[in-house]
Amino acid sequence: MCTGADSEPNGQANTVAPNGDHTGFVGIETRQNPHPSASRNPYGHDAGVTDFLSNVSRFKIIESTLREGEQFANAFFDTAKKIEIAKALDDFGVDYIELTSPCASEQSRADCEAICKLGLKAKILTHIRCHMDDARIAVETGVDGVDVVIGTSSYLREHSHGKDMTYIKNAAIEVIEFVKSKGIEIRFSSEDSFRSDLVDLLSIYSAVDKVGVNRVGIADTVGCASPRQVYELVRVLRGVVGCDIETHFHNDTGCAIANAFCALEAGATHIDTSVLGIGERNGITPLGGLMARMMVADRDYVKSKYKLEKLKEIEDLVAEAVEVNIPFNNYITGFCAFTHKAGIHAKAILNNPSTYEIINPADFGMTRYVHFASRLTGWNAIKSRAQQLKLEMTDAQYKECTAKIKAMADIRPIAVDDADSIIRAYHRNLKSGENKPLLDLTAEEQAAFVAKEKELLEAQAAGLVNKLVGYGRVSGAHLSALNLQDLVRNVVFILFILRYTRKTFYSIRGYGILGSIRNIYISLRLFCYGIFLRVPGVRGQVDKQVNTAITKLESKLVNSGPDVTRYLSLPKEGWSPEQVRAELDKLAGLEHTRWEDGRVSGAVYHGGAELLKLQAEAFGQFGVANPIHPDVFPGVRKMEAEVVAMVLALFNAPSDGAGVTTSGGTESILMACLAARQKALLERGVTEPEMIIPDTAHAAFIKACNYFKIKLHRVPCPEPEFKVDVHAVRRLINPNTVLLVGSAPNFPHGIVDDIPALSHLATKYKIPLHVDCCLGSFVVAHLKKAGFPSPYEEEGGFDFRQPGVTSISVDTHKYGFAPKGNSVLIYRNKSYRNNQYFIYPDWSGGVYASPSVAGSRPGALIAGCWASLMSVGEAGYINSCTEIINAARKFETAVRTDATISLHMEVIGNPIVSVVAFRSKNGAIDIYDIADDLSAKGWHLNALQSPPAIHCAFTIPTAKAVDQLIADLTEVIGKELEKAEQRKREGKSYILNRGDTSALYGVAGSIPDKSVVSRLAEGFLDTLYKA
Repeated sequence: MCTGADSEPNGQANTVAPNGDHTGFVGIETRQNPHPSASRNPYGHDAGVTDFLSNVSRFKIIESTLREGEQFANAFFDTAKKIEIAKALDDFGVDYIELTSPCASEQSRADCEAICKLGLKAKILTHIRCHMDDARIAVETGVDGVDVVIGTSSYLREHSHGKDMTYIKNAAIEVIEFVKSKGIEIRFSSEDSFRSDLVDLLSIYSAVDKVGVNRVGIADTVGCASPRQVYELVRVLRGVVGCDIETHFHNDTGCAIANAFCALEAGATHIDTSVLGIGERNGITPLGGLMARMMVADRDYVKSKYKLEKLKEIEDLVAEAVEVNIPFNNYITGFCAFTHKAGIHAKAILNNPSTYEIINPADFGMTRYVHFASRLTGWNAIKSRAQQLKLEMTDAQYKECTAKIKAMADIRPIAVDDADSIIRAYHRNLKSGENKPLLDLTAEEQAAFVAKEKELLEAQAAGLVNKLVGYGRVSGAHLSALNLQDLVRNVVFILFILRYTRKTFYSIRGYGILGSIRNIYISLRLFCYGIFLRVPGVRGQVDKQVNTAITKLESKLVNSGPDVTRYLSLPKEGWSPEQVRAELDKLAGLEHTRWEDGRVSGAVYHGGAELLKLQAEAFGQFGVANPIHPDVFPGVRKMEAEVVAMVLALFNAPSDGAGVTTSGGTESILMACLAARQKALLERGVTEPEMIIPDTAHAAFIKACNYFKIKLHRVPCPEPEFKVDVHAVRRLINPNTVLLVGSAPNFPHGIVDDIPALSHLATKYKIPLHVDCCLGSFVVAHLKKAGFPSPYEEEGGFDFRQPGVTSISVDTHKYGFAPKGNSVLIYRNKSYRNNQYFIYPDWSGGVYASPSVAGSRPGALIAGCWASLMSVGEAGYINSCTEIINAARKFETAVRTDATISLHMEVIGNPIVSVVAFRSKNGAIDIYDIADDLSAKGWHLNALQSPPAIHCAFTIPTAKAVDQLIADLTEVIGKELEKAEQRKREGKSYILNRGDTSALYGVAGSIPDKSVVSRLAEGFLDTLYKA
């Protein structure tokens, strides 16, 4: 590729690429643009002799990238990408934008409606079949016009739709009259026009013209037409109809642009195009190609209508979207479109670009280039380059210097640096009075040069130090030029090797040789298993079972029946308050797991009527409040700051501690990870951040890595303690590590990680440490005052008393009993917090600043949180901690000591907070069958994996039902033992009908590739939004 080269005084090339694409070799960027600026381009058609029917100077473009282009093999445009393309085309100045039929799919219809609402200058069209059902849907989308099409050739009538010309004519008239009755523009087009009977074509076009169609269309659907055929058909049609004529040309035989131009000459008014010509098969008339052709015909008209400098930007956008490269010889924007190499051409171009250019690249924001570093170069090009380098010589000397460059180019390809070195060296010899020839090589010298070059390449390949001491001081200017290019290549190669050597070293140090091999093996196994699941026979079975599971899920979650009314659109008239309250009461009464009876793990942590009433009052008082407007709602600002201050005090923050409120634990964790990433970027320049977390850490950390492009290392939590392996954490630390993580406690097992040991690592390596207390929150913070052992109290605790702890996430909506949607993220000091802020001072709407992901936030939730904390108070939290921890220890003791339970179940680790996890002890009973049996009894506990287990997060409601949980667990264990004995008597080794939990987690644990489980999870999420 080539870029323009503006030389600095020292002769170094300053590459400039106005078109954003020219990189690789550098050429002379010319500044002359002596193209005629008169109203007529002398190289185009003479307006004085142009046929009066010609529309070359008054055509319109129907841009079909979002219709025809969507039929391109690689095309998949989501809504956002379609909107981006539509806006770009509108900015360019196209007259119409054609969209895929809204009948094609529900998403196509939604996309069509979305684009119609953008308020673009271009008219929005959609393309439909000649059918009333399609027309009714199309007119409801808000389009400005409808393009109707139906095949008229014998091929399509026989093998596609099977209709005769009478039917086609009647259907066309019916659709046209309907669409026009809606006040919408309409075009009727035949498909495969050039293989249709001419009499049939003229008959139907005449009929639709009489009923008021806005345009008739000619479509060369298979690309068989020639320019002459196009001219003749359009000219005949122009004498038959009075409406506009649109043409659509496919490029199968390479005539699309020529056909479009001839159609305009013959009287057509509208041309269909797509960006880069993408479409079905070889595509259609390319927008850029048509612009090139029409610039020659009427430059002023084209420039007055279209922002030509936007063409490259649009083509880059679409090329990226469909994952193709723009061809080197693409009209206007190809990187060789305005590049000149031959000596004769270079001389003329440097004098007057019009000699070898019919289009001025500046009209499109492009630049022409003269490529002078080749055997084809001429002395005028070398003279121009030397003058850019500020090296003045006589014409004879420029010619002699040119001969040296051509001699070198005969030996091997040369770059601009090579040519520049020769020019400088030649000029230096002239000034010094030396007459030593530079490149008048004899055959023997040429052979010696090739041998020397080979020796240098072999030495570099063997990793030897280059024998030439300083590339600017070797013997011979030609070797200096050659070696500079090789040096750059070697430096890049060495940096590449160092980068991946370092990555390999860190991987082996962190995981060990066997661990690294195991990681590679797992990746290969997952890859192979993924391919296996895509094998046609297997894929069909998998799809069938997944669809069955999702259907079953929908039947369970989506309420149905004669007493269920679905509201899928706004009511015509607003409901009365009584109606709304009645419906709310009905929704609250839907069948559900009874959290009120204490049968749900976590989820509802207090549920007291008085507290709920107080929270509702706070909601009512601050329902319209938004913290983004502190001057309008000062009370909310005060409450939020006080909530943060209370939590800081609870976790022993220093005096300069800081924090923010968020919408929940996930957002708190996301913000902590973002702040750590930004801190490492700003202070240490880390561009490839890495994070180390326990395998039991919350999934929000994995989400953060996915969102913020942080490489994740998950460290095992080995039995029997199930705490993070601190030694493994230490091995994984490297210069790219931006955050360490510990849980207090973790969600799966309720185990508190070794925070003091992690703090020691964080302090030693100067890496932030985040402690996730989202689940433990106010319970873990009050353990000591409630008379229970507090984690690592003898070693300084688990909070900010540990010097390495820099941030803590605390969910006030869990054991803080605040309304859902409340969490607090606290930092050791303000400088840590500042890294999560987003500030944009240059926005046209004013200075924009927000503390977290959200902009607007519900002040009512903050008010509810503040009210909860003030209402419960320290004494209330100590009492609730006592009640919850006593229940958890009671259940833990039962699992460890009860005659029935302890024989078949065991507690995981040594939980000291509110979560107790247990698993099957001897394999006689599947723990997931226990989960399903408890679910059948109305319990909603959490199923875990790796290892398979169940946990219960005890709350105030659950604490009251702990005795019933122990009794029900004992009963279901006995039931499963009886089932196992029955299967043994019947000679069965497995269960045919599994419960939901057992089926899902049994699959998850038995297959290496989780894509099937992911699809089930996606189906679950989709079901949540099914009305």
